[in-house]
Amino acid sequence: MPKPALDLAPGLAPRLSCARTRWALFAAAALCSGCASGEARSLGPVQPVQPATPSSPASLLRDAGWERVQLEPLALSLSLPDAAAWRDAGGRDWHRLEHVATGSVLSVTRFRAPASVAASECAARAGLALTTNGPGEASAVEVRRVEGQPGTHSELAVRVEPDGPTALRGEVVAATAGFRACAALRLETRVEGDGREVEVARRLAVFAERVVPSLAFNRVEDRIQKKSDPIGL
Repeated sequence: MPKPALDLAPGLAPRLSCARTRWALFAAAALCSGCASGEARSLGPVQPVQPATPSSPASLLRDAGWERVQLEPLALSLSLPDAAAWRDAGGRDWHRLEHVATGSVLSVTRFRAPASVAASECAARAGLALTTNGPGEASAVEVRRVEGQPGTHSELAVRVEPDGPTALRGEVVAATAGFRACAALRLETRVEGDGREVEVARRLAVFAERVVPSLAFNRVEDRIQKKSDPIGL
């Protein structure tokens, strides 16, 4: 079994378990809130992405098979679960990766910034709304700041909303600030059927707790690829 590219720090596993439980409760609230189902909210300069295939509770996004993936067009890297199963879908302003088995889509972009830029400024420039919603809007789950790779920090928001009578759509949006660089990330995923609250919460926890903090801007020496990329980027 491949060794995870990003080891859990001491004490992170319990927090991850608590986050999954908390987000599962919010997912259940979103399902039962009576708010209208429909298309996912557009949070950035790109159009909302429809997952390639609605997934069932049996289609799990494995918390295994972790690899650090180089996104060469963006000169950055991040760690992904089940890395070999992600497909490069390209893109101009936002680079897209698709996990077809679970109907998950990850969109990432990068742009230049002032030397002392904050993650909140990166989010604003990328058109991401990292805020909670108003009373009665159950889709806003959590907004937080996380420390990432050396010299970086991120702000992220997690949202869940119903997508039809038997499905939930989950989303993680994040902005990462580095030295003279910003990155923005959006993960969209959908689960249909029994057990959808637990599976959506688990996927969101994996991305919020492990993928977002793993994002790193490449240094000059990192741009020379040293081994084959699991998804061919």
